Amino acid sequence: MTRSPDLTAAMREVLRLVAAFRPLTTSQIQRLLDWSYKTAQRTVVKLEQAELIETIRIPQSLQYSHKGGLTEKVCFLSRPGARVLGVPVPSVVVPKRTDKLFHHILAREVVCWTHQCARTYDLETPTTRVRGLKWRDLIPDAFLALPIGDRTMVALVEADTGQERGEDHWDKKVAGYAQIFASESVLESAIGFKRARILVVAPTLTRIRWLERFIQKNDPEGFWLYWFTTPDTLETPDLARLVWRNEEEKRPLIDVRLLSTPCPHVG
Repeated sequence: MTRSPDLTAAMREVLRLVAAFRPLTTSQIQRLLDWSYKTAQRTVVKLEQAELIETIRIPQSLQYSHKGGLTEKVCFLSRPGARVLGVPVPSVVVPKRTDKLFHHILAREVVCWTHQCARTYDLETPTTRVRGLKWRDLIPDAFLALPIGDRTMVALVEADTGQERGEDHWDKKVAGYAQIFASESVLESAIGFKRARILVVAPTLTRIRWLERFIQKNDPEGFWLYWFTTPDTLETPDLARLVWRNEEEKRPLIDVRLLSTPCPHVG
């Protein structure tokens, strides 16, 4: 029997994160744990050397703003890492398609931002799921539930890379969301909550405007449920910033009056 490697508390924490949210970039790990980038980087290297994770570099075409254009590692749970944690062993560790990789990384940006916002406003850690999500034919990229006082902000996350071909992808998405948002009872049976919103992150404002036009045309009654942003707006963890587009207007994701703790970035 192979002896399990000795793990520091930091290594185990990162390993659990990678298992829960795989894939994750080094900067996403840093933001989820509120560490320095160097600490996250060193811990990733240690896990890689122990063969508990596998990493690849983000190709030039997949880079975006968080590391100023520098390449960074993307982390995946390895089969030995899965066995150490006692979780199901992944059938495929590193995906071959880079468009799918960028899609997953983009969705994780919203997850990281929400966790950072929870810390900023001294809120409970949000409930997050990024796998095993399927209702009928609809498969969101992530599910978020952020408690705010006696309320909960519930969101289904969609990442759009701008590389999806044709309108078929979003045609199915919009139709699927129209079905589960048809009534509170249908939505509650699907996600466990009677109310939710759809958060869409796309790489450019041009792409967002195309999505707005497409969704408004195909589901005018449900258009108000969609909130759009680009990844560069998620660098500051502030729920009250006007960085989300809803019904073609910039709005804060949460009404600031619901937030009991003022954000240090406001005022």
